[in-house]
Amino acid sequence: MLFQWPNSTNKGNAFLKLLDQFQPRPFLPDEYVSWFFTDTEMQSAQTSAHHVLNTPANDRERHELNSYWWVLLRERYVDEVLCAAVQSGVRQLLLLGAGLDTRFLRLPEFSLHHIDTYELDLPQTISFKRGILNAKLGSLPSQLRLIASDLNEKNLKVICDHGFNPHIPSICIWQGVTYYLPESTVLYVLKFLKSEFAPGLILSFDCPSPLMTYPNDEVPGIRDTIRLHEELGEPFLFGMDASEMKGLLTRYGYRMLEIWYPDDLEAYYHRPRTLPRNMWYLVTAKT
Repeated sequence: MLFQWPNSTNKGNAFLKLLDQFQPRPFLPDEYVSWFFTDTEMQSAQTSAHHVLNTPANDRERHELNSYWWVLLRERYVDEVLCAAVQSGVRQLLLLGAGLDTRFLRLPEFSLHHIDTYELDLPQTISFKRGILNAKLGSLPSQLRLIASDLNEKNLKVICDHGFNPHIPSICIWQGVTYYLPESTVLYVLKFLKSEFAPGLILSFDCPSPLMTYPNDEVPGIRDTIRLHEELGEPFLFGMDASEMKGLLTRYGYRMLEIWYPDDLEAYYHRPRTLPRNMWYLVTAKT
């Protein structure tokens, strides 16, 4: 099934989660993700959902199926990392490139433990999300702060202007973002988190393989995907091998590093290993 892909990567990632809601047994139940879609988009998702799990007929469909499962597995596992962090005493969440994340709404730990949540993204994304949440909720919850900022401006200290306290136990989730940033920005963020936050910050982020950044024969469907992202104005810019990333984080002083490939997450959730190891990986670490 070839998706009618939304006109931004933020909506694209949310769209894959939306498809899951139309499955008989959703892998990642989310009653809020539909808030960000029109009735027409919802109809498209419902139609696509009936075919998304079919055997792929070509490389592009294979890439879409891989992406579908990667987004769901990544989200569910990071949910578990977040909930465990809250249970261990974390009281702040920083979401970098938050997009249309719904964790503040759908995870009961946020209200139960009074977790302050700071979501940072580009102004147009924040404006869209703020409008939707205000329409649905009447106003933003006091513990949810939406921050309009571009990571490429290398001004992460702006989070403190909105009340974030880098000296108390925190977790940072940076999901589906490194793909679209130049290497200098990725390195800036990793250095900033290590130098400006109290020791013990939990970090979870994902990273693409270098094979995701240029046309090749190793990743099925990558040529179409690269073309799509260029048309969206959100081209792939960054990729790094997992071993190189682990060495980089070690040099920066991160500890308790874990690397999860897509098929590792499949096995973790007692699913058959079907996903490739040369497209993406997930990192968890502490400062």
